[in-house]
Parts: sequence; structure tokens; C-alpha cells
Amino acid sequence: MAIENKTILPFYQALIENSRDVVTLLDENGIVQFQSPSVKVLFGYEPDDLVGSFILDKVHVEDQDRAKEILAQILGGNEPPPFIVRYQHINGSWRFVEVIAHFLDQTLSGVMLNSRDVTEFEETSRARRLADASFEAAFNASSAMNSISIVETGEFFSVNDGWEQALGWSREEAIGKTAEELNIWGGVESRAEVIAEFQKSGELRGRRVELTTKSGNKCIVLLDATYLYLPVGTRLYLSALDITEQEQTEEMLRQSQRLDAIGHLTGGIAHDFNNLLTVIMGHAELAIMDPQCTDQVTESLAAIERVSVTGANLIQQLLSFSRKQSLSPSSTRLSEHLEAMRPLLKTTIAKDIELKINCVRDKWYCLIDTHQLDNAILNITINARDAMPEGGTLEFIVDDRILSETEALKHDLDAGDYLSLQIKDTGIGMSALSTKHAFDPFYTTKQDLGGSGLGLSMVFGFITQSGGRVFIEPSSIGTTISLLLPRALAPTIDPVLLSKTERQRRNKTVLLVEDNVDVRMLVAKQLESLGYQVTEVGTAAEAEALVNPNFDLLVCDLMLPGNRKGPEVGNKFRQRQPDLAVLYISGYQQGILTPEETQSSSVSFIQKPFSKRDFAAKIDELFQNISGRAP
Repeated sequence: MAIENKTILPFYQALIENSRDVVTLLDENGIVQFQSPSVKVLFGYEPDDLVGSFILDKVHVEDQDRAKEILAQILGGNEPPPFIVRYQHINGSWRFVEVIAHFLDQTLSGVMLNSRDVTEFEETSRARRLADASFEAAFNASSAMNSISIVETGEFFSVNDGWEQALGWSREEAIGKTAEELNIWGGVESRAEVIAEFQKSGELRGRRVELTTKSGNKCIVLLDATYLYLPVGTRLYLSALDITEQEQTEEMLRQSQRLDAIGHLTGGIAHDFNNLLTVIMGHAELAIMDPQCTDQVTESLAAIERVSVTGANLIQQLLSFSRKQSLSPSSTRLSEHLEAMRPLLKTTIAKDIELKINCVRDKWYCLIDTHQLDNAILNITINARDAMPEGGTLEFIVDDRILSETEALKHDLDAGDYLSLQIKDTGIGMSALSTKHAFDPFYTTKQDLGGSGLGLSMVFGFITQSGGRVFIEPSSIGTTISLLLPRALAPTIDPVLLSKTERQRRNKTVLLVEDNVDVRMLVAKQLESLGYQVTEVGTAAEAEALVNPNFDLLVCDLMLPGNRKGPEVGNKFRQRQPDLAVLYISGYQQGILTPEETQSSSVSFIQKPFSKRDFAAKIDELFQNISGRAP
């Protein structure tokens, strides 16, 4: 039943007509019975145009179902709290409207709606909620270490996944605790410096800070900090980017650049030094063979020879830091090799360290580059020495070992026969972290002693390249480093060829091309003592100017005066004489030769300094490689 205007008292009518809120009277079916004039101001409609219309006609379709439920509740005698719906303005736009609804008594039998436009407030609230949601999403999704803490107490209010993963504490462990309680700063001084800097300007940008994780490890971060002014109070927002790996990489690059510079700088010096060692070691070796040499002189010459070998090994190690080493493996019995190294090892360790070489079983040979093996053993020996400042025992244990499928799989090797070399010390041992990173390039615990962190990484690379494995075995006392090397066949020597060696060498002619006068004189003497007929020249031009250039062997230095190289001379002679044996000598590493220059079986290389025995063996090997010829 329609409500007549005369039933509305003049006082209330004046109040409704002058109200800024929109007052609407509905019947039980939701049909508008009265509309206050303010609807014209807020929504542009004439009041009489809305009377008789269904109230939900102007309500947004997405809000209609909810509005119907609320209308049913009101008619059922329940008054809902204020609610918001979208109501269409006469210009077609949608406005957010807050509605307070009341059920009228039996006299009027209907519903009164008191509505006000809250579009601006609702849009602001929605924008704020969206901003809050966006901040929360960005806060949680970021890989940076984000945290929010209460300024007054310092307690963590919130932390994200990046913070948990980087520092190790869970949200449950962190929230309600302070950074000091978790020892994140690692020290009062560090925190005080950061806070003092932050308080000056109220924010931080890119401050380098060292933090401590739950496990006690250190991580380096770039820290940003600012205040968040929230209705609940002021909060401190911290965001940190972990740059630990980046700084380690940069340090590795700096180390690499320094080592590369050292390699370039020392390359020429090492070459000259190897020439000097060649002369010293070679003449000492020749003098020892003199039957008129007294025991006292022989002992002194042997000492000179040993020190020369030590110097050569150190130079080789220095050059290995900056150049990739080419391997020249040969069948080697580990026990014999270690015994030969005993004098060098004893001079490397301290006098209060006992050296033991223990061969459990030693039937087999391994295929290994003995020069690089010397370097690897020296590296491990030096580390063991430094780990025993008060003395101890260094023991080398050689054993034959058969790896089962299970054991081989553990070390990523094929099952079969291997040589085992264990190097044990009774030193201070290694931490779990040091054991984990021991073979990483540039990792070192001896920064104060100038450690480069390359020693064990070079050992790892060399042994792996040789088909073996190296690993550190846990031990209650000291450190044990184990090397596994694949078994090789024992070297075979033809006794018939050996019996003919001395006689056949006398019929061989050698052209020696070496610009260093002292080295040339020594090498010539070594060749002559082996029975070869030697022609000596100092330059490539002199060699190429020879009238009768037919020789059985060319021994040529790699680097010659006039910017000439040994392979140029070797190639020219081999063009005229394809069956010529060529042996290059140099104080540089073998890597200076290209694979093409050494692909022939009758071309080889030996690095200075070398012993007469090794020199003779290399020449004999060359001649044996030439089809149909014997040394």
C-alpha cells in the first residue's frame, strides 16, 4: 500500500528534504515509494522519476544477489550492519554507496534506506588495500633478505623467504626476537656503526655489511634501510642483497689477474733460470762420473745436483700457475719414485717432522707424469708441514687396490686395479668447511702466509686429468689425503736393443742448435759421452747454412735468436730428410709447442733442466719410434 505524503510530519519532512544523505522508502517488494531530494545532488536523478521503480534496477549486477539477501533479512526482522553496493549515476558511472537499512513498523510496513556516496573513501581504501597487498607480495616474493621490525623494541615483526633462506632461521624462530638475540650482526660494534649512519639521514642505501647466519657462517650484503610510518606505529624496513658469491668471484678474478701477471713476468726469468740449472746440474752429473773424483767432491756434487732438481721443480710449479700443463705420462713404480724423492721431501719438511715411506704392497705400476706428480706431492707435503708447527709425522703409504663396482661408483671411476697413495700427517687437522672447499680454486686458510689457494686445486686437476681421483679422508688425528691412480703395464725394454745401444750410438750424428753457449757446451758433452757425433751451432741461420745437413738427430732449442723458433728449423730439415728424429729442448713448458708440431712419433720434447739419464732415454725412445730403426 502506498504511503501518502500527508502522513509524514512537516518536521521530519523538512529534515529528510535537507539531509545530504539519500533517504529511500521501499515497500515489501522492493519498489521505491519515496525518494528524498538529495538523490538529485548525489546521483543526478529526479526523485519522482525513481518512485515506482525496483530498487535493484540501479544496483550493479555483481552486487544484486547480495542486496537481495540483505533485503530478505530486513523483511524477516533482522537488521544487517551497514553495507556497500555500487549504484549507477545518471551519467552511467558507478558510485560506491554505503547503505543503512531499517525495517519499518506495522503502520508503514516497508523498508527505509539511508544511503550516502562513499566512492572517494572506498576507492582510497581499495587503493590502500591494493598497495598493501602489492607490498606484501613484493616483500615475500623478493629474493632479497627483507625484514620489518618494531622500532621501539627492535623485535622482528615480519621476515620473508629470502631472509629465511639466507640467514637460516625460520619465521617462527625470528618473529618476536631481536637481531642481537639471534647474533645476526656478529658484534655490537658493527651494529652500532650501521645505526649511527642510519640515524643521520633516516635511511641507508647500499651499505656493505657482514652478517652472521644461524650456522655461524659469514655473508656479505648490501643493506638498504628506511622507516615505514603505519597506523600501528613506526616500523623499520630492511632489505639486504647477498653479494658474498659476487665478492668471492671478484677476488678470484683479482687473484687470477695477479697470477697471470706473475706468469707473464716470470716466464722469461724462469726460462733463463732453467738454462742455468741445466748447466749446473749437468756439469755436476758429468763430474760425478769422473773416476778421479774424490768421495768428498762427489758428495758436494751430489748436493748441488739435488738442489738443482729442487730448483727446477719450484720453477715448474711457478709456471704451472699461469699455463695449462701438458702431461707426459710414463709407467712408474710409486715406491721407487717416492724413495728417489726422499732427499727432496726431507729438505721440504721441518727437522722435527719424521718422514715415513711405507709400502704395504707395491707390485703394480701407474701411468703418470712424474714431474707433475712431484709437484702434487710437494704441494701436499708443504700443507702437512704447515699443519705441524710443533713437529709430528708425515707418512706416505703405497698400496695396490682393487676397486669393486660399489667403491668405483663412489669415486666416479671404473672398477678395476688402482695404485693407492695415502699421505698422512699428525697436524691440526681440517674443519668441515675446509674439507668441503679444499679443492676449490683460490680457497685457502693461509691468507696470512700468502697462500694463493691453487695448490690443492692443481693437484685435483692433475690427478683427475691422469684418470685418477684425490680426496680427503676424515681422521680423528691430522689429515689424510688419498690419491687413486689407474694401474699401468710395467715398462718393457728389449734386451737385444739395449745390448746394441752403445755400439749403434757411435754411428749416429747429431746437430745441436742452442744459442746459450754454456748450455750448448754441456749438452754437447752429454751427447758425446753417450757416443754420438755432435755438430754444434748457435742460430737457425747457421744450421740452415750447413753444406751437408744430413743428420740422424736434431736437438734444437725452442726459442732462437732473430725471433726464430725451433719448429721452423725442424720442419725445414724434415722436408729434406723425413726420417730425421727431432728433440726440442726448452726452459719453457711443453705447452709452447702446438699439437701439430709434436704429432709425429719421431718428434719429442724435454724440458730443461734434465739429467743425462732422462736425456738419453728420450733420445732412445725417439729412435725406437721410427719404424725400422733402433737406437
